[in-house]
Amino acid sequence: MNYFRHLRLRLFEMGLMPTGKVARTAWYLLGLNLLLFALQKLLGLFKLSYGESLTGWVLGQLPADEEDVERAVVTVVDVAHAGLAA
Repeated sequence: MNYFRHLRLRLFEMGLMPTGKVARTAWYLLGLNLLLFALQKLLGLFKLSYGESLTGWVLGQLPADEEDVERAVVTVVDVAHAGLAA
């Protein structure tokens, strides 16, 4: 529990702590997407088919090939970075 308290304090110090309902919802959705992305990659390491199934949830569509997945990952990271930098 101490970790989350520290995280909240760091977010507040950096001015990234969400204060409105829309901002909290955006942070929640970002966290959920990051969790699903991490789960997808973890399951992919073990060559489980569940990892491929999560691609549709994380990226919104099933990939055609590896380049599409890489391009989508870069896009998600760029959008998240731009949102946090604003």
